[in-house]
Amino acid sequence: MLGKVIRYFISFYGVSKGEAIGFIVLIPVLFIVISAPLWFKYIYPVREVPTEEYLKEFQEWVAASEASIEEKEEPTVTATNESGGILHRFDPNSASTEELTDLGFKPWIAERIVKYRSAGGSFKDAQDLQKIYGISLDHLEMIGPFVDIPPMEEALQNDSKYEFSEDDTDYDKLTSEEVVAVKDLNNAVAEELVFIRGIGSVLSERIIKYRDLLGGYVSFNQVKEVYGLNPELVDELSRYFMVDTSGVEYLEVNLLKSEELRKHPYIDYNLSNAIEQYRIQHGHYNNFDDLRAIKILDDSTFQKILPYLKFN
Repeated sequence: MLGKVIRYFISFYGVSKGEAIGFIVLIPVLFIVISAPLWFKYIYPVREVPTEEYLKEFQEWVAASEASIEEKEEPTVTATNESGGILHRFDPNSASTEELTDLGFKPWIAERIVKYRSAGGSFKDAQDLQKIYGISLDHLEMIGPFVDIPPMEEALQNDSKYEFSEDDTDYDKLTSEEVVAVKDLNNAVAEELVFIRGIGSVLSERIIKYRDLLGGYVSFNQVKEVYGLNPELVDELSRYFMVDTSGVEYLEVNLLKSEELRKHPYIDYNLSNAIEQYRIQHGHYNNFDDLRAIKILDDSTFQKILPYLKFN
């Protein structure tokens, strides 16, 4: 068939065989070139510019989709605590012991939270719950999304304890900082001390034991002498406790024997013996100056024991 076409071109147009073949090949090439724009338009159609109405409908669809996603991600729908109960949003500044227990807090931790609030403490956010000794980071991470604490101004307005007008000058002083009821460190019990972040049962017992050995703290600087307490913990402790010296136990230097005197942390074996021997040789001490006559009593030790001495 192709040979007949070539012979036709040669006899009709008077061309060579090569020219006839070239002409036959050129025809389909020209057809492809001419029809290419039509095929291109079919394969790659021209995109129409979206109208304002279309853009508006698209934006509404996106907003509706996002709202649907947020609703599905509502934590109270799917999350459960370790005991299998369903978690829900709660305010640690008002939740009861029973509610906290239902949320997965151990009963003794729930009681600590309530006692902490009763002592004047409050929580600004979920991370503030770390102040309560015993709460694990895993539990805190789980309940964190459910902590719902209203803004300070709203909380104050909802609290009957706070009544003020816009003209009340104290209103401007109210901040989101927690209000702390300061207590006397000399009367504190271990259960109160463990509320302080970083102070566990061991350190709380050390603080109390050292206090009892001293006969009571006369200065907050003495707390730094407790083994294991760093300056940061002492500063944190000072936010919640103060030192009332009215109940300090005094050392009757004219009555106590050396065995009793050396029980005090500031008086060692040699000093207790010297105090007793000097009293035996020279009679009762009348004042602090008489005590300074003891040669081995250096000024540093004298200043430390001075608040604990009593002359009768």
